[in-house]
Amino acid sequence: MSSTFKLNYRAQFEKILPRGLDSTTIPADFPLILTDPPSFARHEGNTFSVKKALAPLVASAMNVLNPGGVIFVATNYSLMSHDGLCDMVSEAAGERQLQKMERFGQDIDFPGSGLMQESYLVAVLALMKNIPS
Repeated sequence: MSSTFKLNYRAQFEKILPRGLDSTTIPADFPLILTDPPSFARHEGNTFSVKKALAPLVASAMNVLNPGGVIFVATNYSLMSHDGLCDMVSEAAGERQLQKMERFGQDIDFPGSGLMQESYLVAVLALMKNIPS
């Protein structure tokens, strides 16, 4: 990337959603949301840590998920358990009810199969209940 042209994704995002995804004024209109953030990242002096950011990210995603929508949350953060991830998704749903929650992990044919820290994966697929009309 050219040093004269840098994208500031945060600024672009704030132009689109100036109050962020936690705002109650943003309508829930996404039928499917996939999240798989990096465990840790550094960029231009900013630091991202999934340990701190995953719960707010999932809560923000739930705020814009349609009733009856599906959310997939995955992380390779090695200290996150399936139970912990399921609890996080349930808590993020708040008063909205989950119809179903499925757990996923590393497939057995993947080298390491979760035995090494580098191959760790926990994931949850959750289906929100429809609101009766």
